[in-house]
Amino acid sequence: MGEPMIKGVSFRAFLRFLEEREPASVPATLARLEPELAGALRQGLVFTGNWYPLRWYRALHAAAQGATGCGLELAHDKGFAGVTADLSGIYRMFLAVVSPEFVIRRAAKLFSTYYDTGAMTVLASERGRARARWSECAGFDRNIWTDVFGGCEAALTAAGGRQVRVRVVSGGGDADETAEVQATWV
Repeated sequence: MGEPMIKGVSFRAFLRFLEEREPASVPATLARLEPELAGALRQGLVFTGNWYPLRWYRALHAAAQGATGCGLELAHDKGFAGVTADLSGIYRMFLAVVSPEFVIRRAAKLFSTYYDTGAMTVLASERGRARARWSECAGFDRNIWTDVFGGCEAALTAAGGRQVRVRVVSGGGDADETAEVQATWV
C-alpha cells in the first residue's frame, strides 16, 4: 500500500477558510510549508479532484496553526466550515428534507470520497444519537481527526440537527489509526 492520500478539494477548502477567517494568515501559512507544497498552492496546481499526500495536509494544518496562533480549534472550525461550504447550493434544498439519521447512513461513503485510507463504520444510529468508528486511517494526526469530527458536526447540523455534540470516545489522537465518536443532537 502506498502513501495515504487526500483529495485536493480539502486543500482548496482550507485556503478559502483561512482567507475568510484571517486573510493575513495565508501568506504566513504558505511561508511555513515545504517549497513543493507552498509552490503548488500558490500557483493553483492543487486540483480539487486529484489525490495528494496526506502528509501535505498535516503540514498545512500545522503551518496554519503556527501562522494564526490558534490551536486545535482551528482544525475543528476548518472541518465545520469545509463541510458547510460543500453542502451549500443545490445540496441545501436536498438537506432540507432529510434528517441527521439519513446523513449518517451515507457517511461512510462520503468519507471515502475524501480519503483513500481507512474506513468509517456506523456502529449505531437512532433518533438523536449515533456512534461511529474509523479504522485503518494511516497518516492521521490529531488535527486531521479534529477536522473530520468538525465536518461530522457540520453535516448533522446541515441536516437539521440542533445542539449537535460530537464526543471522542477513543482514539483520534496523534498517530492513532482509529477513532470512535458518539454524536448527539435534538
